[in-house]
Amino acid sequence: EHAQKQRYADHRDEQQPRRDMDHPKDENRIKLPDHHGSGGALWARDTGLPKGHRVRVRILARDVSLALEHQERSSILNLLPGRVEEVAGDMHPASCLVRVDLGGQPIVARVTKRSAEALGLTPGAAVWAQIKAVALIG
Repeated sequence: EHAQKQRYADHRDEQQPRRDMDHPKDENRIKLPDHHGSGGALWARDTGLPKGHRVRVRILARDVSLALEHQERSSILNLLPGRVEEVAGDMHPASCLVRVDLGGQPIVARVTKRSAEALGLTPGAAVWAQIKAVALIG
């Protein structure tokens, strides 16, 4: 079990592959297009880089929340559909790490065990990964 926790601990700071920025600009935000078939794109702060410039997006597990339904009335701008691949223990006994497949692109969410149980997060469960745009400011 320790090896499994360590493997997931290494994904806490998991980085997403490079993505090309796509304008138009919207209130100092840019849309990072979906190149992996996840069904969504990421909104991030516009850093002034030119269109087509490649960027690396880092998403921490603590900045990812999970929902069972698409949330339309929320301040969270990044909503990506996925399926739970695995639920593993975390360093703290009250939390767990949930690995989600976003159409071939993995992401890890840190949630409480209570939330994981309440949502029924088990392998194969359909979920929406929610990432606050401000978490992508680097």
